[in-house]
Amino acid sequence: MSLDILHADIDSFFASVEQIEHPSYRNQPVIVGADPMNGNGRGVVSTASYEARKFGIRSAMPISKAFSICPNGIFVKPDMSLYSHYSERVMNIFKKYSPSVEQISIDEAFIDVSGVSKLFGDAVSIAQKIRDDVKKETSLTVSVGIASNKACAKIASDINKPDGLTVCPLGMERDFISDLDITRLWGVGKKYADKLRNIGINTIGEIANRRCEEIVSMFGSNGFRIWMLSNGIDGDSVSESDEIKSISKEYTFQEDTDSAELLTSTIRSMADYVTRDARRHLLRYKTVSIKLRFSDFTTITRSETLSEYSDDYITAKKSAEKLLRANASFRKIRLIGLSISNFSDDVQNTLFEDTEKRFKTDLLIDKLKLKYGEKIGRCGV
Repeated sequence: MSLDILHADIDSFFASVEQIEHPSYRNQPVIVGADPMNGNGRGVVSTASYEARKFGIRSAMPISKAFSICPNGIFVKPDMSLYSHYSERVMNIFKKYSPSVEQISIDEAFIDVSGVSKLFGDAVSIAQKIRDDVKKETSLTVSVGIASNKACAKIASDINKPDGLTVCPLGMERDFISDLDITRLWGVGKKYADKLRNIGINTIGEIANRRCEEIVSMFGSNGFRIWMLSNGIDGDSVSESDEIKSISKEYTFQEDTDSAELLTSTIRSMADYVTRDARRHLLRYKTVSIKLRFSDFTTITRSETLSEYSDDYITAKKSAEKLLRANASFRKIRLIGLSISNFSDDVQNTLFEDTEKRFKTDLLIDKLKLKYGEKIGRCGV
């Protein structure tokens, strides 16, 4: 066992990119998320700059609350294409130093440096080189945690944010994380944390000190993993797979709606977005799913698996509209989402005449949107 695992996390990613792209935003509270609409907006905060966090603003906070806390903040709608461009640049820097990079989200990745010490030095040296390169080439800062395993490295990267480098000492994994709050443990969200606090467990060490059987009885099969991680044990290796499992899009309406016209136009826009992204990655989908959150916050997901793979807009649109009609139930809807999944990367030409026309149309619209932006529409189809 050795210190071979790095967890690198871009600091306040979306907000930091906005501050880089807009110099007037620098050193200002920037909140990326839904439109606050003077405190009446729906949706949540995606990312807040560290200047905004000083006001108590956090990710997933209702945007209306963020506005009430910081009405003079700079509120920005997410620009995912811009963030993806920056993410790719950062990930390419990581890959300069190791072939084993596991990207787990748009702004973080694990890096296994066990086989590259002769080229770049020990883990601490590599981490510092990565941080320097990212800052020089993108102006972003990256916090890095170093440990003998993924779970401890992820915890370490969060301890000295922003722009931090933290090492979990070899052989001291359990002691290193013992006094930290249970929410620092990978996999313990609010629901699990509430159950643990109800029985007097508030720190990671207090989980480790309980009998494994007790934690398993609370959380089932997840309980064993939680207990192991609380003891600083994680046998999960860094996976180099960057396979895309699904492509999705969600929208929260400013007011709950049962307008068939609005719901249909929204689902069509989403179908255009997700299928365009699939074509960009040379992927063909077989499953279409919709997500509906009603005014009482009841949420359902419904799916259809198609008879064959596709990458076109019309197929996704028709499937999504069918699912919408079958499940809207004349109830007012707060949020709607669409995703495609069950991918194949087999792009061999199996097109018949009608699907070939769709394919050419989709590619033309893709090119137009790339050049002119989202204002290019599909004429109501």
